[in-house]
Amino acid sequence: MTITQDNYLDVFNLFINEFVGDVFLFLIIGLVLIGFLALKFRLPIEVVVFVVLVFIGGVMSYVFNSLAWMLILIIVGGIIYSLLPKLISRK
Repeated sequence: MTITQDNYLDVFNLFINEFVGDVFLFLIIGLVLIGFLALKFRLPIEVVVFVVLVFIGGVMSYVFNSLAWMLILIIVGGIIYSLLPKLISRK
């Protein structure tokens, strides 16, 4: 990536290309960091699920240049999150 006058403040691309090297590696490092911070601050699972979905959606929507990925992930995650306790309690 070449830094020009147009993209010298593009922090997302600078971080991914210069420090991490790959989008999926950045995603894995970010998820591990979110998990570590969630354990350290003892956040409820609802907050962690929402933060993870927004993080994944934000990275994917930036990479694929589409807000649809973020909306799909949040909707599917919400459906799974609301149906999972009902499926588990059916035993």
